[in-house]
Amino acid sequence: MSNDKPNPELEKLLEYIKRSRGFDFSGYKRTSLSRRIRRRMETINVENYTKYLDYLEVHPD
Repeated sequence: MSNDKPNPELEKLLEYIKRSRGFDFSGYKRTSLSRRIRRRMETINVENYTKYLDYLEVHPD
């Protein structure tokens, strides 16, 4: 049940993380990254990648 289409919101978030924190996830499977990021989003009650990116901009730690 793999989604082969890139998610533009996820890609924008990953680009922000690369640019601001220096972490390059280009070699990682998107399904694994998505699952881990969504788990983190649930803990802080954020519904989507765009809002999570906004959260990271305000809370850099």
